[in-house]
Amino acid sequence: MPIVKTPGLFCRLLCCYFSAYLALPYGVLAQTPFYLTPPSFPSTNTVRVTVADTPTNVAVTVYSTPLLSSNPAWTAVTTGAVGQTVFDLARTTNASSFYRASHEAPGQTLTVATPGLTPGGGSYPLPTNVVITCATEGAAIFFTTNGATPTTADTYLANGDSVSLTCSVTLKARAFKSGFTDSDVASATYTINCPPV
Repeated sequence: MPIVKTPGLFCRLLCCYFSAYLALPYGVLAQTPFYLTPPSFPSTNTVRVTVADTPTNVAVTVYSTPLLSSNPAWTAVTTGAVGQTVFDLARTTNASSFYRASHEAPGQTLTVATPGLTPGGGSYPLPTNVVITCATEGAAIFFTTNGATPTTADTYLANGDSVSLTCSVTLKARAFKSGFTDSDVASATYTINCPPV
């Protein structure tokens, strides 16, 4: 979410709150995996931006824009080291500056994580249950066993549930989430010793 810096402490805090919750469209907010706390000003020429709830294994980039609109022009201000959460930025001469932080550039769409298949493909002497999971919270998983690429018209499976395979098949799974790019297809071939018919 963005943080706004304007002259006057009360104005800064008030604008910060409203810019975070009202100014940006939901589609932009959904792309930001963490938010900024209200800025502080350690010196007359510095604005300190602190990122909250950021993953410790990513490098965060802070972006700025002087004006919010339906399609603001965000400019990268700085990229921190992996795990860095505090950024001291040069205070701008604009009447206001809006900030956001992300590990994705503004305007890019996040991609759903590729589903995981456990156990993986291989030869099995008996029918096997394969657990399908997706690391993206809220993603919907769909799968096929006929070799076709899964779509949302195929069989749905709740995250962490299993598919029972009784014969040799190629299992494919894909995850989908509104506002995200569809995941890559997870595919594995299972050779199962089917009983004679």
